[in-house]
Amino acid sequence: MINVNLDILNQLEDALYKTILNAAKEDQSLNITKASELCGVSPSKISKTVKKLGFKNYKEFIKYCRGDFIDSEDKLYSNELKRVATYIENFDENVVLEVIRKINNFNKVVIYGLGPSFICAQYFEYKLRMCTNKSVLAINDEVQIKNIADSDTLFIILSVTGKFSSFDPICNIVNQNKGEILIIFEEYNTIHYTNVQNIIYLTKHKQDDSFAPYEKTRTILFIFIEEVIQKLLS
Repeated sequence: MINVNLDILNQLEDALYKTILNAAKEDQSLNITKASELCGVSPSKISKTVKKLGFKNYKEFIKYCRGDFIDSEDKLYSNELKRVATYIENFDENVVLEVIRKINNFNKVVIYGLGPSFICAQYFEYKLRMCTNKSVLAINDEVQIKNIADSDTLFIILSVTGKFSSFDPICNIVNQNKGEILIIFEEYNTIHYTNVQNIIYLTKHKQDDSFAPYEKTRTILFIFIEEVIQKLLS
C-alpha cells in the first residue's frame, strides 16, 4: 500500500515534496543528486522524506511525480485471486490505524462513491454506524456536499481507479467548507490531486485494463473496510 499523507510532513519535508513534484514534470532525468542540489539538502534527507511518504525509494517516488505507473516486483496480476492474495500478504496495518485516527478526529464522516463504489460507501456507512457514535452518511450526489461538509467533516472518497470521473469539483467544495478529505483508491493511479492532503492507494497491482472502472471488482476495498471496522470494534 502507498499512503501519500502530506499531513505527517514537517514544513521542510512538505517543501521538498512540492519542489521535486514540480521539477520532475520538467526534468525527466531528475535523479536524487540533482533533486538534493535543487532543494539544498542531502540525498539522505530526500530518501528519508520519500520513505516517510510511503514510497520504498526515490525511484518509486519520482515515477509517481512524473505520473508514471510504479513497477512492482510487481508485475500486473490478471488473476484476481493472486491479486487479492498479494494484497493480503503485504497488508499494512498502519494504514488502517491512520484511517481510524482520522475518523476519531471528526464528529461527522461523509463517504462518497460512484457506481459500484457507492455500494462500498453504503456498506462502510452501515458498519461505522454500528461501531461508532459518529454522524455517518454515504452519498453519490455532489449537490448535497455544499450543505453537508463543514470543519467537523471527514470526507472519504472511495474509488477503484479514479478515472470514471474527476473528484476535483467536490474536493474544492469540501476545502472551501474547511472539511478534511481522504481519498482511498483500490489501485495505484497516476492522477495527482493537489488539493488533497491524504491519498491512500491500497495496492499497486491492477485489474485487467480491458475492464471499465464500473466493471472492476471492489474486493480489496471491502477487505480494507472490514479491517477498519474490526480494529474499531476491538
